[in-house]
Amino acid sequence: MLEGADRLHDDWRAREALPALDVPKSGSMDVEALALMCPDWREPMIALNVDTRAVCYANHAALELFKREFPLSVLRGRLQLETERADDRLTVAMHNALHRDIARSSIVVDDKARDLTCCVRICVPQGFMRDVLRRRVRGGDRIVVLEVTTGQQALSRADLTALGEAFGLTLAEISILALLGQGQSLAEIASTRGVEIDTVRGQCKLLLSKTRSRRQSDLVKLVVALCAQDAATTC
Repeated sequence: MLEGADRLHDDWRAREALPALDVPKSGSMDVEALALMCPDWREPMIALNVDTRAVCYANHAALELFKREFPLSVLRGRLQLETERADDRLTVAMHNALHRDIARSSIVVDDKARDLTCCVRICVPQGFMRDVLRRRVRGGDRIVVLEVTTGQQALSRADLTALGEAFGLTLAEISILALLGQGQSLAEIASTRGVEIDTVRGQCKLLLSKTRSRRQSDLVKLVVALCAQDAATTC
């Protein structure tokens, strides 16, 4: 359970000290509603007013992106993408989604200079949540939620540990599984770990047996499916 709108409002404003954000007044239900749409355990999520580009709320992962000022930044409380072209595309896509009531749409921004591709998903609140926003949030009928993924994956240490516990893996086997998930070959893993490749092959066979997998690619699918998250949430 959330502890109330006052705590959420104070935490949101104080912990990152982002200036001039269009955050709803403390003491109302507004912040609580916005926080439910942008939970901290998800990828970067931002509640945004389509007309003004004012950031109404952002979860922890989004705040981390703002601090790095890439691929998103906040200037005087307004969200902006890295290039004017990307900004224009986002503006058009958000207005189209809201006008046509399209629940989910997206744009992809490719920055060759930084070798980074990110996807910005536009989510128009539906059903109960849309009704709550319209009743409780100033300009709630003009708010969309943006979800940001960078296309770069990272493995969660907590999830890797949990996976290891589930299958009774040793620390060495967990390490090999993680390196496989990061795209390393057996030869590269042997070099990384400073052991003979035959040692890695033997450990990989044990991994296949313990996880009931048939081939090495199955191990990669397993660790990516259960332990991978967008790198933006872990930086």
